Amino acid sequence: MTRGPTTQPEPFWALAVRSGLVAAADARPAATTATELAERLVEAGRLTRFQAEKLLAGRWQGLVNGPYRLMTPIGRGGTGIVYLARDDRRPSGGRTSRLVALKVLSPLRAASEPRTLVRFRREMDIGRAIPEHPGLTATLDAGEAGGLHFLAMEYVPGRTAKQAVAAGGPMAVPAAARAFADVAAGLHAAHQAGFVHRDTKPANVVVMPSGRAKVLDFGFALRRGEKPLADPSVLGGKGYTLGTLDYLPPEQASNAVAVGAETDVYSVGCSLYFVLSGRPPHVAASAAAKILLHRTADPPPLRTLNPQVPAEFAALVGWMMSKRPEDRPQTAGEVAVMLEKWAAPAFPVATLLSHDEAWEANLVHQVEAAWLARRDAHQPLPVARPVSPTVVDTPPTS
Repeated sequence: MTRGPTTQPEPFWALAVRSGLVAAADARPAATTATELAERLVEAGRLTRFQAEKLLAGRWQGLVNGPYRLMTPIGRGGTGIVYLARDDRRPSGGRTSRLVALKVLSPLRAASEPRTLVRFRREMDIGRAIPEHPGLTATLDAGEAGGLHFLAMEYVPGRTAKQAVAAGGPMAVPAAARAFADVAAGLHAAHQAGFVHRDTKPANVVVMPSGRAKVLDFGFALRRGEKPLADPSVLGGKGYTLGTLDYLPPEQASNAVAVGAETDVYSVGCSLYFVLSGRPPHVAASAAAKILLHRTADPPPLRTLNPQVPAEFAALVGWMMSKRPEDRPQTAGEVAVMLEKWAAPAFPVATLLSHDEAWEANLVHQVEAAWLARRDAHQPLPVARPVSPTVVDTPPTS
């Protein structure tokens, strides 16, 4: 049950205890108002500002889901909100962080949107089956607690390739090759396990401070041999084109379930085109027009947009974006090998760093500061990593 705003310290403390964020036996700081008490708990590191604001508004449910305590929002996905959360089962210190990216589907959406619940449950199942690989974001847990469906994933510090281009302009070839060699290697592992991603794009590639990268979001991946569902909007089918139009392979636009490894290779090529030029391969005013361009037109030559790209590398990107699947590199593994020849040196991956309590506290502070800045600027939550892919349900053109 949601109450109204809390102004007195005693009710505020009672809600904090009820939420599971503090224990009844914990020492309560002296305060004359709920706001003062909340501020002191935040200053002491016992609550995040997000948690404090929820409790001050009288909202306590869902701040702790099973072993996970929500620290601050990260962003939004197609089927839920993603939070930076702490797994209280995992020991602090050492090389493994207790922080995870927790995607939560509210009971209201689960009850009112059957399609969304089907998609979320399918995402949970696929997450459990995706193989472990350095180029893939790991799913750690999935289930239901207190009526909330959740998906716990590895939190990967860094920013997406799309964010990197927005902040600093087109990437240099060695940096782009480094990131997407990792992406291609991760996708190859997924392909060998029987999955096609179907939504590879710069927003689904997180580049870590080391320069290494991981693929995000297998929520709409297709399993080899998987039969279409009765609702075509979940997996795709007649009347539905699933994917992100800027990176949509021609064959996926025609039939979203008739795809293979070469389909993801096309999207990797489009993504490289974007990070090297600062724009997607095809720009059009409508979804149908953009799909038609992917099917029939070559994009502007990459070197006309970025003369710093070597001709041989531009040719490789163009090869990956061939219209017919059989004309592209046939495996993402081949792509990874070719990109490695151009890639910047590989630095130690972030998981080799010590993730102690001070590191965790600093990371929570940074992520929450970004959330507060967006909130204060009245900006919506960004598409988070990792989250559900953008899905465009568009009748395919003939």
